[in-house]
Amino acid sequence: MLRLLPFVVATCTPAGLLLAACVFGGVWAGSAILAITVFVFALDKIGGATPISDASGHLLSVVLGILHFVLLGAAAWAMNGPLPLLDKVLLVIGFGLYFGQISNSNAHELIHRADR
Repeated sequence: MLRLLPFVVATCTPAGLLLAACVFGGVWAGSAILAITVFVFALDKIGGATPISDASGHLLSVVLGILHFVLLGAAAWAMNGPLPLLDKVLLVIGFGLYFGQISNSNAHELIHRADR
């Protein structure tokens, strides 16, 4: 389970920050972008290749698949809310990065599962 921790942190931290940005705006949107770019890059460099078991990796993939739809709804809600334009622009960038880097890769992995 400890070997899975870097993957959970790298994928769920930006998701939590994006959710906070949808609700509160402000610095949270910029923090989400920094988490997706700088923080995850740094984790990748210091973490090295950490193999994980199929069972724990599959569970994380399923959780990320469900989280994708939660984030998609939160993004739609935030875009229609009273957030300032700058916050909305940062959210579009943050969600684009998250959906492109994490959700897309995760969907690819889920498609190739034998038990899909």
